[in-house]
Amino acid sequence: MRYERLANGIEVALKENHQSKAVSIQCWIKAGSLHEEPDERGMAHFIEHMLFKGTQKRGVGEIGHLVEACGGDINAYTTFDRTVFYLTLSSKHARLGVDLLSDAIFNSSFDANELEAEKKVVLEEIKRGLDDPSGKVGRMIFARCYSDSEAGRPVIGDAETVSSFNRDKVLKFYKRWYKPQNMSVVAVGDFESGAMLTDIKEYFSSSAASTKADLISWPKTCFPKSSEVTLIRDDFNLAKLEIVVPGPDARDVDSIALDIVSFVLGTGTTSRLNQRIREAEKAVVAIGASSFSPQFPGIFALSAHANESTYLKAVELLAKELKRLTTIEPITKREIDKAKINLLSDKLYRDETAEGQAKSLGYGLTTPEKVYSEDAYHATVNAMTPELIQSAVERWFALDTAVIVGLIPKDSQLSEKQVLDAYQKGLQSVNLTPVNKPSENVNKKGTHHSREPNVVDIADGIRFVYRQVEDCQLFALTAATEGGSRSESPEEYGQQNAFSNLIALESTEVAHKELVHKIEELGASLSGFSGKDSLGASLHCLAKDSQELTDLMLDTLLHPVFPEEQWELFSLELKETFATQDDSPSALCFRKFQEKLFGSHPYATPSYGTKQTTSNFDRMGLCQKFVNYASEGPWVFAAVGPFKQEVVAKWLREKMADFVKNDKKRSFAAQKLIPTSKISGSDYFFKEREQSHIAYGYLGLDWFDPDRAALDVLVNILGGHGGRLFVNLREKQSLAYAVAPVISYGCHPGVIASYIACAPDKSSVALAAMKQEFRNLCEQEPTKNEVERAINYISGSHEMGLQKTDAQSLTMALMEVYGIGYDDYLLYPKQIEKVTPALVKKVAQRLFSDEGYAVIVGPKSCGGA
Repeated sequence: MRYERLANGIEVALKENHQSKAVSIQCWIKAGSLHEEPDERGMAHFIEHMLFKGTQKRGVGEIGHLVEACGGDINAYTTFDRTVFYLTLSSKHARLGVDLLSDAIFNSSFDANELEAEKKVVLEEIKRGLDDPSGKVGRMIFARCYSDSEAGRPVIGDAETVSSFNRDKVLKFYKRWYKPQNMSVVAVGDFESGAMLTDIKEYFSSSAASTKADLISWPKTCFPKSSEVTLIRDDFNLAKLEIVVPGPDARDVDSIALDIVSFVLGTGTTSRLNQRIREAEKAVVAIGASSFSPQFPGIFALSAHANESTYLKAVELLAKELKRLTTIEPITKREIDKAKINLLSDKLYRDETAEGQAKSLGYGLTTPEKVYSEDAYHATVNAMTPELIQSAVERWFALDTAVIVGLIPKDSQLSEKQVLDAYQKGLQSVNLTPVNKPSENVNKKGTHHSREPNVVDIADGIRFVYRQVEDCQLFALTAATEGGSRSESPEEYGQQNAFSNLIALESTEVAHKELVHKIEELGASLSGFSGKDSLGASLHCLAKDSQELTDLMLDTLLHPVFPEEQWELFSLELKETFATQDDSPSALCFRKFQEKLFGSHPYATPSYGTKQTTSNFDRMGLCQKFVNYASEGPWVFAAVGPFKQEVVAKWLREKMADFVKNDKKRSFAAQKLIPTSKISGSDYFFKEREQSHIAYGYLGLDWFDPDRAALDVLVNILGGHGGRLFVNLREKQSLAYAVAPVISYGCHPGVIASYIACAPDKSSVALAAMKQEFRNLCEQEPTKNEVERAINYISGSHEMGLQKTDAQSLTMALMEVYGIGYDDYLLYPKQIEKVTPALVKKVAQRLFSDEGYAVIVGPKSCGGA
């Protein structure tokens, strides 16, 4: 770790990490929406956009293009009090990364024409947010809790103020806040600190310090004198609920106490809210708690998704839990100890990537502790006692002045008075006699040098792939077999998804509650998964607990029990999924798109199945079907950790000795249903939203196709900040904020498409523009520079995506299961490097020779495009 303040006032923090060949460089600016005047609302976010629109020496999109050509990503985000620009790229291009980031920060041209074009893009982004149900609730909460300040308004601004922006206004804000003393630069990754500091000094010292210091006054919360309810009625089937009370700012030690409270209440299967309201009472389909502690007074929230019939019950039960917490049932030492372990493991999981470490380091520079911020945070976490936490709860949880916000269907009969009455009933229902406290007994249980993965056969039908990473503090294990949607008959749609939700929860050896308590107390995660082509389970944990938890995981696969309570919750969640699956216009768009392209093939149906098929499921029958299915074909276990392969192999052999092994590859009826004819035309689906959502494309390739690498390069020529879709449809025509290519693979062919969300009156133009981009790829080879950019980006992002141990184990397991080979992730970059412009054109002509198929979801005003 290295810290220094440059002569012009910029803070610099560096951390070497040679685990992978990646570098993350970030610039943190103290300029957010709180720094805006009323006529500047949205300005900080707008400038975030404009800094990517060209500089004095680089044209529009060139910075993004160069970063992607180096195999990296560049992006930014804006909050109430900061704007952060971050890029991650291959370490061999680290110096160029510093150059590009500083050029964007200090030398942006703010071209007047580009400014007008970008205003249209941001206006589309604003509309997009208005179509998001969670966004509607969030905006209302902040409007109510911070009604007297800029914190009560969206960071992105509103259409009226953004439309009024001109170059003079933008430059005025930029010059006022984008000054060295308001900046921090952090870098984490594969570099030598002295060389990196030299580069940062060279590129970030060009701007002189300013003598004038601009200050802002921090906002305060503005809660009502008595609890109030606001219900938002809209065209959504999803019913959402938030109960909010005041919270401390980030510098108050109580903020750490409430982090622990939010974990105990709402994180994980064994959390209080999940156990009591979701599992025991079946009053919600999802529930959680969160503590928001910014640089100014924050808020603490309980959130839930409930259907209309249980909505009032959910309100009452949430109020009851808050009251119990503040009076008769404080947080226990056992709950605190579990939270401490999980907060530590969360840090280790986050720090597996250079970007995650850089984000933590950048945030630390906003605190008095600077580079020691995380150390101070975890030291304070470790010092927390039940008494300190209860003191914080009593100080902040003003339950009689809560802000309650709900999102309900517009034809709902629920009223604000009913919700308020239910909340107050919940508060009053608590018997103030202290409950028996649970037992306080707790189960006690640098540089990474990695080796190439190796594969061995554990037994017939069981292969084991392992990658040793010495000194690693984490362990990841994936068990996978062929399955997923591809394996299902029409009567079974959703069955594999049900398996994945119900395995890894209980075994004949370990009861569900005992298992989840163990997993969460050790800061680990264990869950099933299924997709288009696979079924399995994954474990991610601290290395010190890996043998014990591997045994637990294997017990759930060898001797599974599908717990009755979890089955009931899963069934409720399925019903909610079917009821709300059309709330998201983009999800509806892609579901209809896939239905048409895949026809009778199982890929056409969502992985969660249909109402008809899932209504026939029963718990015991599913469990037996899983046992039968698991024994019918081969399995692959893949792991990453610090141990030698023979050590982990021994664990597996001992546990799997009695497993019914079968090394015969599975056979699925879907093989005969692979679509062979191309689909063309378009379909329109009405949805009253602010934007139209359009998907246009074709059937794609499977994992085994020799043109797969060329298609990936093609997709990256279309995508990214330097890609054709972004440049031509967003940058040049300002048609949308969201536009991107979409690709999927499978053991059977997937899809290749483009997606755009735009104003309804732009639908026809947007669809025509997407069609033209596909035609262009058929008619003319891409340039050599486009192909090189795509190859570099794919290679860089491929390596960065595999920084995490669980990503490595999952990738190795799935590629081995599919028959591609566990080492595909090592061979794939070499295949990409062989792609030429001619091969890209060839695969384009193969796939796009006919007219494609389009789905449009939007309001009537778009006219079906």
